Amino acid sequence: MKLLFVCTGNTCRSVMAETLFNEFNKDERISCSSEGLSIVENSVASKYTASILMEKYSVNVSNRNAVQVNYDTLKNADLILTMTYAIKYVLGDKYPEFKDKIFTLKEYLGEKVNPNISDPFGGDIDDYTKVHDEIENYIKLLIKKLKN
Repeated sequence: MKLLFVCTGNTCRSVMAETLFNEFNKDERISCSSEGLSIVENSVASKYTASILMEKYSVNVSNRNAVQVNYDTLKNADLILTMTYAIKYVLGDKYPEFKDKIFTLKEYLGEKVNPNISDPFGGDIDDYTKVHDEIENYIKLLIKKLKN
């Protein structure tokens, strides 16, 4: 199974989700990657994302280039998990043939009240830490769901 996490710029949330999934997932049949809906050319993971992932997991993403979402990766993904409804709907409108496999991360896990994960971009380390902690919680739930 191939998962794809998508956020806006592929420098914060989706990078965290990809890293956390790869850290916690022990099922070699499931792989994941991440991309952004609207990346800035030559952008890399944000400094706070890199700092948190290095401190907590010793994973260095500081030079990880943002990747623009594209038709081929959407086609090859079995499940596409976005960070917000807005991203889900943009992808679904642009690529209607993949609509049935696009969900927000929280929606896929049954969260109906607030399906969005806030974008910490431009915030301070505390904002990034809160988003990390939220994503970590949902990634653990996702892995548990995929096992079943």
